[in-house]
Amino acid sequence: MKEKFDIQAGDILIVKGKSGFSKILALSQKFFYLKNTSSHILISVADGFYIHATSNKGVHFISFKELLPEIENDFKVIRLKKLEN
Repeated sequence: MKEKFDIQAGDILIVKGKSGFSKILALSQKFFYLKNTSSHILISVADGFYIHATSNKGVHFISFKELLPEIENDFKVIRLKKLEN
């Protein structure tokens, strides 16, 4: 059974980019956490929009549609318990 899942404002997405730089960044973080598979963290601020930091653009807003082609499919979402809209 497929479960419905909605990303809410305040959720944190942990993703791994498809670029070579992202893969190197994820690999280098294994020094601190052996199970690491991510290279970026995004914070959901509104329906489908995130705060995202990159080395070439700095901190900026990005839509999920823009982001999806740039990340691997195995992203994770963290939600603070008892977080309400």
